[in-house]
Amino acid sequence: MKGITVVALIGLAALAAGYVVVPEDKVTYADKDFLVRQKQMLEVFQHVHQHEVHTELWEVSKAYDIEQHYDQYSNVEAVKEFVTLYKHGLLPFDEIFSVFDDHHREQAIALFHVFYYAKDWETFYKSVVWARFHVNEGMFVYAVTVAVLHRKDLAGLELPAPYEIYPYYFFNTEVVQKAAQYKMQGFSGVKKVDDVYTVVIPTNYTGWYVHTNVDQKVSYFTEDIGLNTYYYYFHADYPFWMGGKEYGLYKDRRGELYLFKHQQLLARYYLERLSNDLGTIPEFSWFKPIVTGYYPNMHYYNGVSFPSRDNYYEVNTPEHYHDIEDLGTIPEFSWFKPIVTGYYPNMHYYNGVSFPSRDNYYEVNTPEHYHDIEDVVEYEHRIREAIDLGYIVLPDGRHVDLTKPESVE
Repeated sequence: MKGITVVALIGLAALAAGYVVVPEDKVTYADKDFLVRQKQMLEVFQHVHQHEVHTELWEVSKAYDIEQHYDQYSNVEAVKEFVTLYKHGLLPFDEIFSVFDDHHREQAIALFHVFYYAKDWETFYKSVVWARFHVNEGMFVYAVTVAVLHRKDLAGLELPAPYEIYPYYFFNTEVVQKAAQYKMQGFSGVKKVDDVYTVVIPTNYTGWYVHTNVDQKVSYFTEDIGLNTYYYYFHADYPFWMGGKEYGLYKDRRGELYLFKHQQLLARYYLERLSNDLGTIPEFSWFKPIVTGYYPNMHYYNGVSFPSRDNYYEVNTPEHYHDIEDLGTIPEFSWFKPIVTGYYPNMHYYNGVSFPSRDNYYEVNTPEHYHDIEDVVEYEHRIREAIDLGYIVLPDGRHVDLTKPESVE
C-alpha cells in the first residue's frame, strides 16, 4: 500500500510540474544602430539652454526645412498646422513654458505632432535637431519627451532625467547657488579623483532655516526628487490633453489609473502626516482659505522665482462670493470690492521688462479675472449633478449610464 502511495505522490508531482509555467526572459540587446541613436539624442539634450555649444547640430538644423519634407510625415495636416503657428510666432527663447497655459499647450501639441508623425528615424531626428535651435527650450523638452514615450519604434530609448535637464525644478536656490560657486571658484579645495571633481552638497528641506508652517515637517516627502520625477513621467506618459483613439490609448483605463495613482500618493502623504503628528489631510474647498502656504525657495533657469502661496490663502472671500451655498451659483460682480492698497515693486525681470504693478483701488470684479473660477464651479456642479442623476448627457444627447463598471472611463 505504501508503494502505491509513493507512486501516486510521484505521479502527482510530475503532473504538477507539467503545469508549471516557466517565464521566458526575453532580452533584446541594443545593436549598433540603436546605440548611435541613443548617443545622438543625449547630445541633443546637452546644455539645452545654450545654442552655441553644438556647431555640428546647428549645421544639421540649418540644412533641414520641414516644408520641403512634408511627404516624410504620416499626418501632413498636423505638421502644416505647426508650421503655421511657427510663422506666426511661438513662445520666445528663455521664456517660462507651462503646459497649463492654453497658448503654450497648443504650440507644444503641434510640435509634438511633428515628432510623433515622422515616418522614420532620420525624419524624427532631423525634426528634433531643427526644433532644438528654433523652439523655446521648455516646450522643446516637453514635446520630445512625450513623443519618445509614445512612439513604439523608440521603445528603450532613454532621455536625460528631468532633474538633470532642469535641476532648478528639483533643488532649491541654495543648492543651485553652491553648485555655481564651486564651478566659478574652480572647485577650490576639492580633490580631483580620476580627472573628475566630486562634490556633495547636502540638501535638507525638512531642516530648512525658513519655517513657514508645520507642514514643512513632511518636506522630505513632498520635495523628494525621485517622487517628483515619477510624477513628471506619469503626466508625460498620459498627458491630460491626449486623446485615446488617435494615439492608441483608447483601451487604456486612464481614468481609473489617474484616480488610483493620486489615491496612492495621498495615502502615503497621509501616513507621513500621521508620523509627524500633523493629523488628517484638510479638505479642500474653493470657498475656504488654504491654511498651508507654499514657499518653494526655487527659481526658473532664467532667474525668475517660483510663485509662492501665502498661509491662509484666500481663494474666495465673503467680499468675492456672498453667502454661496450652492456650488453652481455664481455671484453677481456687484458683490466684489476693489483692492484699496496698490503694489509698486520697482523691480524688473532679467530682460528689462518691469514687474507688473497694481494701482490703488484696483477693481478685481471683472469678467477676465473670475472667468476661470466660474468654469471650475460650473464643472463641479455638472459632476455633482451627474452623480446624483446616475448618468451624463453627451453633446449629441446620448445618455451614458454611470452605474456600470466600465463607466469609470
